[in-house]
Amino acid sequence: MIASKKAANTFAGFGGKFKHRTQLTHDTHVAELYLRRTAMDATVRERWVGEEILGRDTRGEKVPDALLTNGVGEADLVIDFGGSYDKRRVQQFHSYCEKNEVAYELW
Repeated sequence: MIASKKAANTFAGFGGKFKHRTQLTHDTHVAELYLRRTAMDATVRERWVGEEILGRDTRGEKVPDALLTNGVGEADLVIDFGGSYDKRRVQQFHSYCEKNEVAYELW
């Protein structure tokens, strides 16, 4: 079950139907990462930027699941739920973060 668009708007999230069934498991894990981080550090609520807000990268690169911003709005940490990433996808993600000179966590 996922949030309706009305519920998502009420809590500043996103709702509606999933495009693919695998999104349910993936998004549940990303939500768990968010909840764990906010439990440890309340500032994460203001610093977390999800992939729906980040949008699509026009250069064809993968957009991470989330990033944490620093005090001036720049990416401080990139977070991605890799799940069943193969070696190539892990290398691509690493290269993306290395090129953008940002630390990352891959779950």
